[in-house]
Amino acid sequence: MTHTQAPCLPTGGPPAPAALRWVEECLGKGAEVRTVRALPGGTAHTNHALLVESGSGSAHRLVLRRWTSRETTGPRRHSAT
Repeated sequence: MTHTQAPCLPTGGPPAPAALRWVEECLGKGAEVRTVRALPGGTAHTNHALLVESGSGSAHRLVLRRWTSRETTGPRRHSAT
């Protein structure tokens, strides 16, 4: 697992090209993101399923999680008790 100091992102947006390049760089020379699919759920984060092919041709199924800003997640709903 790699931790970086990244700014919070709005909910639901696709990964930026820079984020996808970062994933490719983590898997080494010749790696390429083949598919990106949004995953449901999450209010404090956005998840995308990635299929990444390494330079040797191996397929890697990964989840890219990006934390979102509380200001962009909208109002919270409270239940009456």
